[in-house]
Amino acid sequence: MKKKALFLIAAALSLTFLFAACGNNDENIITEVESESPGDPEPVDSDKEYRIELEGNATTGYQWMYKADPEGIVEEVSNDYIVEGDDGEAGTPGTFVFVFEGVKEGETTLEFRYARAWEDEDAQSVSYTLSVDADGVITG
Repeated sequence: MKKKALFLIAAALSLTFLFAACGNNDENIITEVESESPGDPEPVDSDKEYRIELEGNATTGYQWMYKADPEGIVEEVSNDYIVEGDDGEAGTPGTFVFVFEGVKEGETTLEFRYARAWEDEDAQSVSYTLSVDADGVITG
């Protein structure tokens, strides 16, 4: 009987945390583009790497995702989420940081969309056209 009671308590606590994390609070829903340009791309330390920073808030379930067209011109080197401030509290906004390197000469368009994976509608979208020269140097 004790095992059953402990199981029920653990299940209730798990569901409580699950609903709290996935709650659909109006504060967590982004319905409009907050700025015309959610981030500015910039070259990083190497001429062959290119950095794109996009503002967002991963605690709301939204993520920046991208698709390259055509593929194979640039390759993602890293993809990080940096929380603003020191507190790291839930709800604190941050910056999604993507770093790419040129792998093949040509031009590609990176279509970024800020959305929840389980929803059809994007909260924001932005695209960047990158050119890679014969030496692998990326310009945007």
